[in-house]
Amino acid sequence: MVINLIIKNIKYLKDEKKYFVNCDTTSFLVLENTLARFNLYKNKEITQEMIEDILIEDERYKAKLLSIKFLSNMKTEKEVRNHLYKNEIESSIVEDTISYLQEEKFLDDLQYAMYFSRDKLNINKYGKNKIKISLIEKGISSDNIEKALLDLPYEVEYENLKTLAIRKIDSLKDSKNSQDKLIRHLLYKGYNYDLIKEVLKDIREEI
Repeated sequence: MVINLIIKNIKYLKDEKKYFVNCDTTSFLVLENTLARFNLYKNKEITQEMIEDILIEDERYKAKLLSIKFLSNMKTEKEVRNHLYKNEIESSIVEDTISYLQEEKFLDDLQYAMYFSRDKLNINKYGKNKIKISLIEKGISSDNIEKALLDLPYEVEYENLKTLAIRKIDSLKDSKNSQDKLIRHLLYKGYNYDLIKEVLKDIREEI
């Protein structure tokens, strides 16, 4: 048996930024978009089943709002998913939201990986190994990491490493075990050992 409920009143709660919908035997909170979408108003008849549908759609809309606001700066799929779970969004809605964001091009892990890699190479002077570790921590897939790293120009990485090496060599002139310290420093910056050997060889030949 379907029991019809009557909406007795609707009140906006400023602190919650939601509308409080009060019925005969129950009440619930919804966002303004949901209120308008379902045309909720005082004295309207609704059922418990309708309320359940309303609350699910309200949660979906909330998840989209949270995600798009969070994506004002580029984020990874993992970061968005964690943000939604932190805001207590139900898991099935989280996955629906991720799919929506990908379809609408709000979320693209490959594009993120490529932008991130270029910034770390050009601005922070990181080597590919350190960039790779950072991308893994951000939840980027191995395929997308590989594509992003392949896109980085060898010449820029080489020149960055050479600049860092010369700078470190100057600071280690009077230091014991300077060669070991130099190599450890360059490895920490994320550069491949074979590339380090190549650059150090080239520097020695130029001196």
